[in-house]
Amino acid sequence: MEDISKLVGRIGQALLALSLPEPVIGFGGAHAKGLADALSDVDFYVFADAWPAPSALVQRVGQILPDATELKSWASDTECGVDFSLGGRVVEVWFRQSKLVLEVVEQALSGTVEREDRVWTPNGFYRYAALADLSSMTVLHCENREFGETLDRIRRYPSPLRRAAFTHGMGPLEFWRGNMHLDTAIERVDAYYLQSIAHQIRTGLLHAAFAANGKYFGGDKKMRQALGQLQTLPPSFVDDVLRPWPGNEGTSAQWREMFDRLFAAGRGLIEMQA
Repeated sequence: MEDISKLVGRIGQALLALSLPEPVIGFGGAHAKGLADALSDVDFYVFADAWPAPSALVQRVGQILPDATELKSWASDTECGVDFSLGGRVVEVWFRQSKLVLEVVEQALSGTVEREDRVWTPNGFYRYAALADLSSMTVLHCENREFGETLDRIRRYPSPLRRAAFTHGMGPLEFWRGNMHLDTAIERVDAYYLQSIAHQIRTGLLHAAFAANGKYFGGDKKMRQALGQLQTLPPSFVDDVLRPWPGNEGTSAQWREMFDRLFAAGRGLIEMQA
C-alpha cells in the first residue's frame, strides 16, 4: 500500500494538471482530521468556478494517473466527484463551486445554523459542517485569493456560530425536558418513539458539545473518536450520550434513567458555558 504522503503529492499534482480556473486543492477527510483507520478512504477537495463534464474528468484523471483503477464519477447541479483506487487505497475527489462554498462559510460566520434532510446524512445535513472540512484540510494549492483569505478567517471559531450552534443543539433537550408526551411514553415503554426522541436529543447535545469547545462539528462518523478530541466535557458525557438504548425489552425505569442521564449531560454543557 502506497505511503499516504507520497500519494497526496502524486494526486495533488494530478489535480493541478487538470488546469481548472483559479483552483483550490486540499487534502482532507479523516486523514486530515486525525480520525483515519484502516478502512478510511483518502479524500481530496477541489474548489473551482467550473470543471469539465464528469466523464471527461474521469478520462483526464485516467490519463494523468495511468495506474489508477476503478475510476467512476457522480454529479449534481453544483458539484461532482471522481473516485478511483490508487496505490492500494480508495481515493475520493470532491469538486465544489468556490462561490457557493464561500457563501456557506459567510452564512456560518454570521451564525446561521440550518438542518436539511439528505438521505446520506441520516441525522440531518448541516451546511456549517463544511467548516470542519475547510479548517482541517491541508491546502496543496490555492490560486483563489478570496478563498485563501476565507480559510484564514475560519481558523478561529466565530462567536456568532458558537452561540447559534449551541442554542440549536440544546433545542431538543429544552423541548422534551418535563414534556408530558415523553413522560407518558416512558410509562408505556413506547420503545420506537422513545428511541426517536432520545436520538434527537443526543444529536443536539453533540452539536452543542462541539460548539461549547469552539470546534467545528464535522458530521456523525467516528463520533466517539471525534469527542475524544474535545478539550472540555462534563464528567461521563461521552458514555451518557453515546450509550445504547434500553431497546424493546427495556423497562420504564431503564428508559427514565437514560433520559435523566441525557438531561444531566445537557445541564453539564450549560454549566460549562456559564
